[in-house]
Amino acid sequence: MNSIRRQVTWLLIALIVLVTFSAAITGYRASMEDATRLFDGELRAIASTLISLPVDHISNTMEIESPPDVAWQLWQQDRLLMRSANAPDKRITSIKKGFSAENFLGNRWRVLADTAPLNNTVVIVAHPLGSRDTLTENLILAAMTPLIGSIPILAVLIYWVVNRGVRPLSALSIQLENKARNNLQPIALPNTPSELTTVIDTLNSLFIRLNKAFEREQLFSANAAHELRTPLSVLKINLHNLHASDAPNKEEIARCQRDADRMIRVVNQLLLLSQTNPETAHAELDVVEIESLLQEVISDLYEAIDAKQQAISLVSEPCTLQASPFALQTMLSNLIGNASKYTPEGGEIEVTAKMTGTDITVQIADSGPGIPEQDHLKVLAPFFRVANAQTQRQSGSGIGLAIVNQVVMLHHGQLALGKSHLGGLLVTLTLPIHASDATNAKKHSKAQSQDTLC
Repeated sequence: MNSIRRQVTWLLIALIVLVTFSAAITGYRASMEDATRLFDGELRAIASTLISLPVDHISNTMEIESPPDVAWQLWQQDRLLMRSANAPDKRITSIKKGFSAENFLGNRWRVLADTAPLNNTVVIVAHPLGSRDTLTENLILAAMTPLIGSIPILAVLIYWVVNRGVRPLSALSIQLENKARNNLQPIALPNTPSELTTVIDTLNSLFIRLNKAFEREQLFSANAAHELRTPLSVLKINLHNLHASDAPNKEEIARCQRDADRMIRVVNQLLLLSQTNPETAHAELDVVEIESLLQEVISDLYEAIDAKQQAISLVSEPCTLQASPFALQTMLSNLIGNASKYTPEGGEIEVTAKMTGTDITVQIADSGPGIPEQDHLKVLAPFFRVANAQTQRQSGSGIGLAIVNQVVMLHHGQLALGKSHLGGLLVTLTLPIHASDATNAKKHSKAQSQDTLC
């Protein structure tokens, strides 16, 4: 398993070692250059002294004791006038002026040759390269030894600093590891560093969303079970009666069919509620012509509207928007269907659509019982039904307006409930024409509606 502590520690130690040895190499080269200049200066000084010696009276080669790390010769033409005891009889270098490197007496030497302008005397001074390299290396080693020796101490300090720096991460890891599976409470760390604040805030936000999702899931399951339990119980009783009856009549069979249809409607509504959840689904957008869509929805519902002798009118401006055709049709079908369901026989329904700036506003007004103002927010939650006599007489699951609210949020629009001039409910939808901030994800099309029970 990868460890941030281990990776950072070894990386810092490797960097320190690399920098130390890079500095050692750079220092070695610089010191060698400085030593070369220093020793070359010494050779020039010796050569300057030797070249100034009087040599006119010298007839035979003179041999003079000198330090072992310096060899020199003094030549005039091809005659050796003077030399150090450790210098050979032969000419050390053939050049008459400048530096060179020569081999003699089993060593490599740095050689300087210079010529006196007055008497053409050539002085040759040599210094063994090995001794100057040894001296330079000893100086560099003496300077670098404390630095190299401090690397283990620095490694321990680095480990301590890194360990202290990742301590909040370790504390966060321990909290998450020890967190119970059903514990979605926010995490709290004392003295949280700024680098971890965003991570902890994001985790806490995730825990809050998960907790709300689990609560919604539990509520959804409980309400769904409640909504399905009643028709299932009635269906079970009717089936029992049919089984006990010697000659089942058509009314009992029709009653079973109605109970089965009611369960199918509830399941279909539950599927629609899941498909339009803005937290798990996004609309795949297409260009939708509102007037044509409203005409199609009214046409689909007209048989039920006409059966109650209700008057429905549509006033719409030519307008289009980017939306999910399936989700939009589902929403409008729920709203107009609810308006027809709760409006009494002979009542009125008015549908209008118009442009308002960069939005499209759709209003559906009816002459039904309406919804009390204190229940406007409650009816947008799944399975809530208004407690009045007119509403309770109508069958329903209390999911329709929840689906409408989710479709509106899916399209980044707004939903408002109020009292219509007809005396019933007024639903106002405001949808942006260009939903450029909506992301494409799961496709909602009529083909998906075939997945619902029918």
